Amino acid sequence: MPVDHSVPNTSPAHASASVQSAKVSSSSCSINVMTTSNNNCRKWDKPQYCKFCSQPQKKLPRHLLTPQHVNETEVQQWIATKDMKEKANLLAKMRNYGNYRHNVKVLQENKGTLIVAYRPKYDVDPEEYLPCSHCYAFYSKDDLYRHVHRCKLRPDVEDEDETCEPPKKKKRTLHVQTGRMMLPGPSGVSPKVHMILSMGVDDEILRVVKSDRLMQQVAERLTLKHGHDKDQYSYIRQKLRELARLVREYRKLNDHPSASLVDLICPTKFNEVIAATRKAAGFNEDTHLYTTPSLALKVGYTLVTAAKVLMGNALLQADAGLEKKCKQFIKSYTLKWEAEVSTHALRTLKVNKRNTSRLLPLTTDVVALSNYVRKETKEGKQKLNSCSSDETLDRWKQLAEVTLTQVCVFNRKRPGEVSKMPLSDYKCITKGEGGIFGEGLTKWEKALCNVVWRVEINGKCNNTVPVLLTDDMKGSIDLLMEKRSQVVNDGNPYLFANPDGRGHLRATDTVRNHAQKCGAKYPDQLRLTKLRKHIAISSQIMNLKDNEVDILATFMGHDIRTHRAYYRLPDASLQVAKISKVLFSMEKGDLKAMAGKTLDDVRVDADEECNIDPDVDDDPDNEVNRPDDAVLMDEMSDKENEGVNELLCYILC
Repeated sequence: MPVDHSVPNTSPAHASASVQSAKVSSSSCSINVMTTSNNNCRKWDKPQYCKFCSQPQKKLPRHLLTPQHVNETEVQQWIATKDMKEKANLLAKMRNYGNYRHNVKVLQENKGTLIVAYRPKYDVDPEEYLPCSHCYAFYSKDDLYRHVHRCKLRPDVEDEDETCEPPKKKKRTLHVQTGRMMLPGPSGVSPKVHMILSMGVDDEILRVVKSDRLMQQVAERLTLKHGHDKDQYSYIRQKLRELARLVREYRKLNDHPSASLVDLICPTKFNEVIAATRKAAGFNEDTHLYTTPSLALKVGYTLVTAAKVLMGNALLQADAGLEKKCKQFIKSYTLKWEAEVSTHALRTLKVNKRNTSRLLPLTTDVVALSNYVRKETKEGKQKLNSCSSDETLDRWKQLAEVTLTQVCVFNRKRPGEVSKMPLSDYKCITKGEGGIFGEGLTKWEKALCNVVWRVEINGKCNNTVPVLLTDDMKGSIDLLMEKRSQVVNDGNPYLFANPDGRGHLRATDTVRNHAQKCGAKYPDQLRLTKLRKHIAISSQIMNLKDNEVDILATFMGHDIRTHRAYYRLPDASLQVAKISKVLFSMEKGDLKAMAGKTLDDVRVDADEECNIDPDVDDDPDNEVNRPDDAVLMDEMSDKENEGVNELLCYILC
């Protein structure tokens, strides 16, 4: 019979008491780890807790044979087993689980002694020990991964075939994270919040979060808003760590080691909160600049969120005094925070940004990357079609990574949007000509509509943004879909799924890896954010109309104001080339020559103080070399059919 692995209830219902009475100080922890008492010889004095009566026993096997427990199902199974190896494993399972229940109780009550697998010689921080997910014994975090690989109670191959995922579907296990999930969470915290906190770095800052009731309530609120997206788990932890860093600095500055976030939300202590914020963000009193200006900006918004959560608790408890304190604190924030914190933080960001290099990828490097991923995609499809079953997983992942890179580079999309494309959206793929009136398109545009596919996905701020796919890209994705069942878990909803788990491949990583391999001159500049700015800056040279800019901004997933303010960043050479013409004309006093003209129409005389290469006589901006409009239109008409064929050949190759 299987052993009962039920864990004691670690999540009691939310208490209705005041938040102030729920404060837990890390300094009040009285948990210790049992150490050895060996003096010149080994002493067999380590107690083992019985799984059934929860009492410490020096001789656990003898205790299990007493009339009190001899009729237990697990004890009977242990007695009846003749195989000594299996018999030892059954005893270890009962012994470790009894110790695990005892340790969970100690952690819940915040006092007592932890029973670990190997007792240390000296006092050790109890936070350094975590349970094994297979045998429930507590091991040091540094040694846990070694133990898991040789754990005698780890399921063997036969058991994995019956109860776990097939071996062909590899799944990486984070042993420390799994061990944290087996520990009891803070009182009143939902299992999902406990899971999110367990996935973070276990340091002093995270311990402050786990010991502060108000921070846990802020975590619950953020989880309700963002918990549906696993990629937002790190954002939730980031917000909580900001508050924890603020509380930690407040404790140091005011010599108050047990202060909690509730103590900070008080109008009379607002100046101390500002001082703690400046200290945490590295404020320089002489230059009024921050070492970490983003922390000073972000922690203010999170602090207001915490104040609103506390005010909501006060309303539910009819605590008028606490409600008034929260309102006064928020009002103090509105009146003083901008002048004393935010202004200098924004100034620091502008100072740091002013002289930073804004290098964009070279066109030759972009072409090299595009050609490389196109070549790798072609080879990847051939290898996946001809590989054996043992190589399917590796070949599938390689093709998925290069296809993801190709789609992102071609569309200049945000990496997270394409990476998280769900299968349901891809199944709604359509040809580009749907709903378009052919009479309003040129032959080039009609040709594109016949070879380009369109998928709508969820973008930033829940906007719907399109993704365009060529027949070659769609063929790669269709092949991935055909082989998907052999390597990807059935519950994975992502198109570019990660075979190692239930997540998705990261476009940021795949683009970076392929940029290093494509032979580009500056591979570090081939990043999706810079490629998005590259297309925006290139659009300036095209002199797009307002409606065309709107179309481009919508495709990029921008609000038009965002597109103009952040992504249409003018290149330095573009500024010099266009604005200098205006400055030369103004210096000459020839204002009539600029009347009614755009920047492109302004001309500079040959005798101006600027270096002009005399050999360059084919400048299209030069009126002498500019062909007549009618001649230009005739030449374009003659070459239009030839250009359409060249375009189709390029896309279909």
